[in-house]
Amino acid sequence: MKETLKIGIIGAGKLGRVLATMLAHHGYDVELAARTVKSGIKIENMYCFDIIGDWGECSHLVPVVKSIDKFATKKDIIIIATKVYDTVKLLDQVMKYLTKTGTVVTFQNSYCIDALLRKLPGMVSVCAYSDFACVEEGQSTRVIDSNGMTIGVYDKGAYTRMKRIEKIFSTFCTVHTNGNIVGYVVGRNIINFAISGLGAISGMRLGDIMNDRNGRFLFCKLVDEGVRVFKKYRVKILPYNNQLDYDLFTQNGWKASRYRRKIMNLLGKNNRYVKSSALHSLESGKKTELAYIMDNFMAFADKFGIYAEYTRGVSDMLKDIESGIRRINNDAFYDERLLSIGRKDYDYRRYQKS
Repeated sequence: MKETLKIGIIGAGKLGRVLATMLAHHGYDVELAARTVKSGIKIENMYCFDIIGDWGECSHLVPVVKSIDKFATKKDIIIIATKVYDTVKLLDQVMKYLTKTGTVVTFQNSYCIDALLRKLPGMVSVCAYSDFACVEEGQSTRVIDSNGMTIGVYDKGAYTRMKRIEKIFSTFCTVHTNGNIVGYVVGRNIINFAISGLGAISGMRLGDIMNDRNGRFLFCKLVDEGVRVFKKYRVKILPYNNQLDYDLFTQNGWKASRYRRKIMNLLGKNNRYVKSSALHSLESGKKTELAYIMDNFMAFADKFGIYAEYTRGVSDMLKDIESGIRRINNDAFYDERLLSIGRKDYDYRRYQKS
């Protein structure tokens, strides 16, 4: 017999809609909190969302309230599926709406893990990383499942809660558990944010970035800055997709150089049409999460005296685009702001001579 659980989901974006529908479809008591709902069919205080794709096709009515304080009852599980900057704000109030034995599941963990741990007791927290994509197709949301999702805990006291979450999510997708969830998240995000940042300022797809001389160089430098900062934090960074060895990628010498070329060639060949999520947001006139995340990353870097010049340069250009000071430009990699950093960088000068 299925365990009776009350589940609250915060955020009605693609991720929130998919999770709410799949959980309700599999018999769980689900309530969704969202300021606005841009998809679905409204019937009184409920919405019907249409989900298609790799997790099957289903539609289900889900009760929707305007905010977390409107939840009908306290929840056994609260899933936060909002933008990263909203996730951090919500942590100040989420515990009030959780049962004593409840669990908070966060998806937007990126470089804000320290903020999560400051505001949320580790023993109630489960970190989830979505290895699937959600794409809007008309009034439907398509799930493209590359590898399900990965979950883990920061505190051993939350292990039992994690196993409960694994059991629930496993009703509709593949779930992996990871004993080093911080290293897993960082390993996924270092490369993703390098690609997203470069795509956002240039408007280029991944294949074009990897075909551009300065694009490749900047990609390597952004990855290197990410690795240096988190090694200072003594994070054991796990390889991306069990393939990208960050230690080798950031080393000196011919072997590492050949490895970097191999990785970038594969990225350019296999993902040539991939478009930055931050670029999608900018083109839609929306605020990106990336600028906020880069600010968090640079705060980490500053604690150890690592200036992270290239990340800071890309971040500044991204903020200028968001504020309307500059435009997305496919010559962005040759912008004076980045070139001035390169003139002081021995690696860049050597790279230009090679």
